[in-house]
Amino acid sequence: MAKKDETKQAKQAELTQAEIEQAKAEADKAKKEAEQAKPKADKTKAPTGKKYQVNWTLNHDGKKYQQGDTVELSAEQAKPLLDCGVIE
Repeated sequence: MAKKDETKQAKQAELTQAEIEQAKAEADKAKKEAEQAKPKADKTKAPTGKKYQVNWTLNHDGKKYQQGDTVELSAEQAKPLLDCGVIE
């Protein structure tokens, strides 16, 4: 009789472990879904950076800038445009 009780307890322990694993998997899934639901950074917002003068027509982030306009760019965004003279 003692062996039967031990077997029953072992099966319950296995079931409990399986339930724990299932709960962990569900929690991980919920966490991933929550991460995916977070709003992504909006790259169309004006960067916090320095203002530059446009030397000739520039299309940047869906906006067209003409010669003499100013555009605000991060250092990373400005570097290639400075290198080729589009902005100063």
